[in-house]
Amino acid sequence: MAKEITYSDMTFPKHSSSIAISNNLTTIQKKVFNVLIYNARQTKPNSEGIYSISINQLKEHLGIPRYDKNNTHLKNRIEEIMKIVVKFDLLKKDVSVNWTAAPLLAGAQIRNGVLRYSFSQFLEEKLLDPEIFTILDLLIIQGLNSKYSIALYENVKDFSTSEFPKIPINLFRELMGVESDKYKSITDLKKRVIETSIQEINEKTDININYELIKQGRGFKYIKFNAKPSKNLNKEAYLEELNKKIDNLNKLFIGVQIMVNDKNRDIICTFQNVEYRQKKEKVVLNLKDVTGKTKLLEFNNFEDVKSTIQKNMIL
Repeated sequence: MAKEITYSDMTFPKHSSSIAISNNLTTIQKKVFNVLIYNARQTKPNSEGIYSISINQLKEHLGIPRYDKNNTHLKNRIEEIMKIVVKFDLLKKDVSVNWTAAPLLAGAQIRNGVLRYSFSQFLEEKLLDPEIFTILDLLIIQGLNSKYSIALYENVKDFSTSEFPKIPINLFRELMGVESDKYKSITDLKKRVIETSIQEINEKTDININYELIKQGRGFKYIKFNAKPSKNLNKEAYLEELNKKIDNLNKLFIGVQIMVNDKNRDIICTFQNVEYRQKKEKVVLNLKDVTGKTKLLEFNNFEDVKSTIQKNMIL
């Protein structure tokens, strides 16, 4: 069984400039990066400025089963993060800085089951010795499924002691990481990004958000958010349910194989590692539970596999 997570040791300060960023990160990339910041706050680097976290501990924080011995998916996400350069402090909380851009990770290495990683010196100063920061809860963020929800939650929490500014719609899109060719109309943006994110945040976190769109001329040009503490989050019940899901994931993925055209492929499914390009081929999941019982689930294509896993097993 996975080690139980306790609430008190999962909060960490995050520099405001690293919250209000150009958010071209996926959900899992955001979660991985937050865990690496959290770990760096809890531990000390070696003489070369390199931090370490065991792969098992990283998986535990992300809700990935330890039985997933294939770390290819995790490696790919870390490699992607290393390639990402973001702009910081888009909401200008630090008035002394005009423009900031940096890669999120300087380097990473896995050796003997341990991930070793480092930040650039420029970024590390902001991340680990923040003058302007907000306290985030890693556990709550882990429970959010949408990258838009995570981005909105962090940005609104960053203004928990002050009023969230009125911001242009195009800046909001950049903060959320909405691609330029997606949700161009305000109707689609409301439906696909704003309202779905607010619904998830209000259901799963410690704050309750509402918003207003502000017109300029004939169209909506600005958006403004308001937040108040939520009374809906029962922390003890939330932790109990989360630990139960993590334990169920570990049980479920014992001995999982994906078989395509009667050829076994050693792929261990996790809640994000569900990628398959030959969609026309039949896919069979061979599931073995802790009692040794085997169950075969047949799908027409891998998109059906992905949909089933996302619907039933994402934390």
